[in-house]
Amino acid sequence: MSECVPNLSDLSLGESTGAARAPPRHPVPATWRRGWSGGVANGTPIYKQSLRDNDNNHTSRIPVLGPYLQNLSEVVNKLLVAEPAGQKCYALVDGSNVIYHLNGELKLKQAPMLEAMKCLPPSLKSQVIVVWTQWMWDKYGLGAIRPDTVRAAALRRKKLACLFEPLRAKGTSVYFALVQYPRVFREEGTVWLPNGEAKSQSWCKLPGMRQQPNHLACELDDAILTALHCEITRNNRCARAVSDDRRVLKDPREMMKLNGWVEEARQNQGFEVVTTIVKVDTEGGCASLNELSV
Repeated sequence: MSECVPNLSDLSLGESTGAARAPPRHPVPATWRRGWSGGVANGTPIYKQSLRDNDNNHTSRIPVLGPYLQNLSEVVNKLLVAEPAGQKCYALVDGSNVIYHLNGELKLKQAPMLEAMKCLPPSLKSQVIVVWTQWMWDKYGLGAIRPDTVRAAALRRKKLACLFEPLRAKGTSVYFALVQYPRVFREEGTVWLPNGEAKSQSWCKLPGMRQQPNHLACELDDAILTALHCEITRNNRCARAVSDDRRVLKDPREMMKLNGWVEEARQNQGFEVVTTIVKVDTEGGCASLNELSV
């Protein structure tokens, strides 16, 4: 089985088949909504299904990231090799924070987008990498591959990628780094901010964790974004985290904690965090998508 990024943009986007109303191939189990987080459906990790099913669509040879951060340098090196000549800046989008669903459409928070644009070279802009969860990608039907849903899914992918046009450098595609891991225990609760406002917050516990549930354990996608940010800047590229969450980039102490929890879960429970990178091309195709619903 190949472990390369699938290019899903070469699918025909002809007339709508009506499949946009079809449910995603991997419905979200009820346990994800009450007490669990992660993304394994029907007994088979979705990232393995995605790689197998899209094996004929790989054009850029960027390997899967994982388990966890094991081959981080290799993945980033492949991304750098694939970049257009002269591309020096990367926008790392916190998909769970920036992407939201309203009235049947996927939309982006504008405040973090506008803030990021202030820091990017106006003429060059950036290579966009959206770090998101695999289960959200499948929830919204973006990875559908059945014959009756493939065109609608391709249309949804392209329209979502086109939302990042204000950040995207000419000649680049939009990459989606989809984080996949087994279910973890999650508790929902509330914390009180210094200004007296209440804020919803989750506490998670990875398999084998010896301490009480911790909010940091819910943020494995932030850990992936942080690691990509660090490795990209280490290779003399500029990188901008795009998020309304001012703490999306974890500090070294937080990363050390997460690394320890993930490693303990891996050794004791076979827990794996794997990130599949999906490439979606947008060049020349966004104007015609403006009025179409995802």
